[in-house]
Amino acid sequence: YQRRVHGDSRVEMVEKTEYTKLTEDDGVLKSIITLGYGDSVPLKGQQVIVLFKVYLPDGKLIEDVSDPERAAAFLTDSEAVFKGLMLGTLSMKKGECARFKVKPEYAFGEKGNEKVPPNSQLEVEVEMLDFHDKWKHMIDLPDKERLEFTKQIKQLGNDHFKEKRLKAAAHFY
Repeated sequence: YQRRVHGDSRVEMVEKTEYTKLTEDDGVLKSIITLGYGDSVPLKGQQVIVLFKVYLPDGKLIEDVSDPERAAAFLTDSEAVFKGLMLGTLSMKKGECARFKVKPEYAFGEKGNEKVPPNSQLEVEVEMLDFHDKWKHMIDLPDKERLEFTKQIKQLGNDHFKEKRLKAAAHFY
């Protein structure tokens, strides 16, 4: 904790945010907000299911994927999201919530995009709901395998529900 002293002599204890390096060049820094559970983190090629918010340096929210019913799912070896978000998710346990500082070269770089000005650092808050091997499309499965697959998905939801991880459970129902 660090002390913040106000002009009128009030003292407030504020949690000091500590970041760890995910890249040698400090391009992606991580601070854990809520500890996850288990010992494993996603592997390249697995699918992750996350909730996240992306902020510009001035605090402006530019992307909000925080509704569990609309959680983001992507493969960790794809280019579906910017590199800093990908690297961040590869460091997270299930149930973990973390904040990442992402330098421009790990975000949208010199070009930016319609929401992100060129050379912008981003702050990203991510909650890891789940990760697993990538799934086939259910439509491609034979009926018997499709039924088994849906039972497995339902069981994942039930497991999260029993552990009182309701946001994660809602994704599977």
